[in-house]
Amino acid sequence: MQTKLKETEAIINSMTQKERENHALLTTTMSRKKRVAKGSGTTVKKVEELLNEFIMMRKMMQQMTRGGLFG
Repeated sequence: MQTKLKETEAIINSMTQKERENHALLTTTMSRKKRVAKGSGTTVKKVEELLNEFIMMRKMMQQMTRGGLFG
C-alpha cells in the first residue's frame, strides 16, 4: 500500500500544473505520458493505470452527487 502511494505521488509530481488541472492532456498524448513515466521512475502503463483510476473515481463522485449518496 505504501509503495503504491509513493508511486502515485511521484507520478503526480512529475506532471505539469496544466496536466494536473486537465487530465485530457495526458490521455491524448503519448509523449507526455512517456515524460511523466520517465520523470517518476515508473512505466507508461503505470501512468495510464493512474489516469484510468482517476477517471473512474471522478465518474463515481459525479454519480453520487447527482442523485446517489449525496442527493
